[in-house]
Amino acid sequence: MTPAVRLVDIDLRLYDGAAGDGIADPGETLWPRLTLAHIGTEVATNLRATLLSLDDEIIVVRPDARLATLAPGATWEIVNLRLQVTSDAVPFQASAVIDITADNGGPWRFTIPLPISNVSGMQVRTAWVLDPEPGGDGDRGINPGESITVNVRVANDGLGVHTNVQTTLVVDDSDIVVTSAVDPVESWSPQSSHNRTVSFTADVASDAQPHDVDVVVEITADDSDPHLYTLVIPIINRPPDFERRSVWVWDRSTSGNGDGAANPGERVYPRIRLRNIGQSPATNVRASLVILDPDVEVVSGLVTHDTWPAGEGRSNNGFVLDIATDATSHAVEAVLSVTADDVGPWRFAVTIPVVAPEAVATTALLANYPNPFNPETWIPFDLSEAAEVTVSVYDPRGVVVRRLDLGSLGPGRYRGRSTAAYWDGRNDFGEQVSSGVYMYELRAGPSRQMRRMIVRK
Repeated sequence: MTPAVRLVDIDLRLYDGAAGDGIADPGETLWPRLTLAHIGTEVATNLRATLLSLDDEIIVVRPDARLATLAPGATWEIVNLRLQVTSDAVPFQASAVIDITADNGGPWRFTIPLPISNVSGMQVRTAWVLDPEPGGDGDRGINPGESITVNVRVANDGLGVHTNVQTTLVVDDSDIVVTSAVDPVESWSPQSSHNRTVSFTADVASDAQPHDVDVVVEITADDSDPHLYTLVIPIINRPPDFERRSVWVWDRSTSGNGDGAANPGERVYPRIRLRNIGQSPATNVRASLVILDPDVEVVSGLVTHDTWPAGEGRSNNGFVLDIATDATSHAVEAVLSVTADDVGPWRFAVTIPVVAPEAVATTALLANYPNPFNPETWIPFDLSEAAEVTVSVYDPRGVVVRRLDLGSLGPGRYRGRSTAAYWDGRNDFGEQVSSGVYMYELRAGPSRQMRRMIVRK
């Protein structure tokens, strides 16, 4: 025969507040939740629910709940019972029971499993990664080839003291290698005042490609499961960045003398070498040379590059300057401004020296070199003022064998091989002259000077 009063459980669960994991952690307050259904035929009267603990680690805080009547087909949701787990509870499978009685039925017993958690309560509050100098560039971006520090703020959010607490950094990626460890903490008390920051050093592979690396912070303590916290470290290439390498002047045009200096009256082509020291290519690079100097005209001041690869140096060929004919010796101050897509700009101070000829007091014809010679020689001279200059070569009989018209020259010293008069040892018909003593003459305005030289074969 079916009892007139019959109760069955339709829901039995453990509510543990904010944790919400249904696990009894040390020090935690628990609320067993039991819902009963009356499947009998007679009204149950004077019902009582009694909570009993079967283990010392489980303390009953609120032991009972009552209900006057429960009609057939109705339910009773019991939510007011309460338990407390001791703060020193060790992990094991505990249990409690709820006994139900009624004046006209029962009793009934319902068992509540209480797994005591082995979670220590150790937590990672926050974690951050830095790339300080000298191993990094300090921009907080993690780049290939850098040395980094991983900082972890650890707290004991549990209620008990934990022993032998060890924090470890675990990386399963060959592009980041952990290079340091931290010592275990012998005893770690709860509360925020006992928070600690631990730091690890690590190296990023120089050939690492951009990607995210999962770094696991593992915290262990005696008699507890590990606490795992995953930190994502994005490896990114350092953006394009330019540094100035060198500056020089190319002056081998028709108006230049090829001495590597900017002289009055010359058209020169400054070379400003830059290098992309970033780890990413730069695109749409524009290098602009700005000069505010009355002695210099910027004929071409813009050089462009569609793409500039990482690590590559370039001289920015394309700048053209005209130096005034009356320019004096001084340093020309210039600014090279560089822009690129999404990065920059950069500004580099550049100095271009203008070298004017030294003042010459006296026009003079100097000794040729080499002397004796075969077959060529250079004839140096100085001019104290501008003049039409001619150098003539005479054979031993005094006959002109070669005439060198140098044109109109300004005052200065014409001594180097690029500026001195040059004779290839041939006469005006292109024939090699014979060995012997020859005279050479300089005519410059009213000045006329002669010297001797020897052709030796």
